[in-house]
Amino acid sequence: MTRQDAIKDLSHDDYCCYCTEPKGDKYVCCSENHFIPFEFLYDEDKEAMIEEYLSKGKWNGTQEVNGSTNHVAKRTP
Repeated sequence: MTRQDAIKDLSHDDYCCYCTEPKGDKYVCCSENHFIPFEFLYDEDKEAMIEEYLSKGKWNGTQEVNGSTNHVAKRTP
């Protein structure tokens, strides 16, 4: 899988602008309803999502750092 494939696949959903969790069928995330397309996420969030997608074949809204799983670039509303 290429980087472009990852970007194409990740671009099919909107994401919570605070924790980058995919919207899916949800109406609320992080106690808000602010969802944005992949292209409008912060560059560092997009890079983390692409790297995880390429390494694991998917994006699940989390990133493993030093053995613990954390949400990527969580921002408070």
